Order: sequence, then C-alpha cells, then structure tokens
Amino acid sequence: GQTWSADNGFVGGSTYSTTAAIAGTTTPTLYQTERYCGGCTLEYKFNAPNGNYVVNLKFAEIWATSPGQRVFNIAINGQTYEQNFDIIRMAGGPNIALDRRYPITVTNGVIDIQMQASVNNPKISAIEITQTSFTPIRVNAGGPQVTDALGRVWAADNGFIGGGTDGNDNTILNTPAPAVYQTERYGTP
Repeated sequence: GQTWSADNGFVGGSTYSTTAAIAGTTTPTLYQTERYCGGCTLEYKFNAPNGNYVVNLKFAEIWATSPGQRVFNIAINGQTYEQNFDIIRMAGGPNIALDRRYPITVTNGVIDIQMQASVNNPKISAIEITQTSFTPIRVNAGGPQVTDALGRVWAADNGFIGGGTDGNDNTILNTPAPAVYQTERYGTP
C-alpha cells in the first residue's frame, strides 16, 4: 500500500528498464527500472530536516549478466558505506532484488547519495528514506564494548539467553566496524 513517487532528486544520468521478472521481492516494479550514469557520478540530493534517518537503497541488476561487470562505491553525505559494490555478487545473480539499509544522521539539511563507478556505470532502482526517532541499539554479540570508525558505540554482549562465544583477530573488510565482526555468540545444544 505504499506510494512511490516518480524519479526525482537526481543529478544527471539516464534511465533504463526491463520487463524481466525480478526475484526476491513483492514489489518487482520498483526493481525493473533504474537510473544509471555513464562516465559520471550518479547522485541524488534530498532536502531533509536535521535528524536521524535510514536510507534504504534498492537494486536489481537488469543489464549486466555476471559478477564484475558493474562495480561501484556508495557514499551518503560524504561517508563511504560500500566499496566495490557488485549487485550480482551480493544478490546471487541478475534480476534478483537487493536492498541495502544505511542509518545516517543529517546535520546540514541535505541527504546526498553518491555512487561512483569502479567498473562500468553506477545504478539505482529505488530509494526509500525514513526518519527515525528511535535510538539505535547496537550490541557487539560475543564481545566487549566497541566504538567504530564512525563514532558509534556498540555495547558489550547483552540481552542473550544462553549460547557460547568465540572470536578471532581476522581482518574484516568493507565495514567501519571490523571489531564487531570478529566476535560472535552462537547457539549450543
């Protein structure tokens, strides 16, 4: 029952669409269109009152057919959230819906989404931005309190019922909070 407005807020780029079936969603129409930018940074700008938001970016690869054919970086308000983002690799194939959610804080009245190509053209199928009045709960499952590179505090493991913990010091890529991926809580019989 949600209404999605027509494409707006973009800076440059072109559109493309398909009639192919899109798997993994109850709203395939959102994923059958895209805005892409050949040889430029694909950008969307929206005015927004200062506060906390969740930016939900929706993707389905409707042009490329295998991993590595389209790779790009995603930044919101100057903060890089994805490096070398490959829709087909992340979704498991073409024509499969993939959503990525990013909590952000607006301090300058603007939400500025930028996608910069590494290989081929960056693209987007749909954008959903919701304001949050809820304070996020961040728990480092199986580990101690951690402050990540974005200044967010992850509480020491709590709220669990049973289970065991484990951890390592392996290098974790593509996250501003690698320490929270180095610990875990797992179920025990």
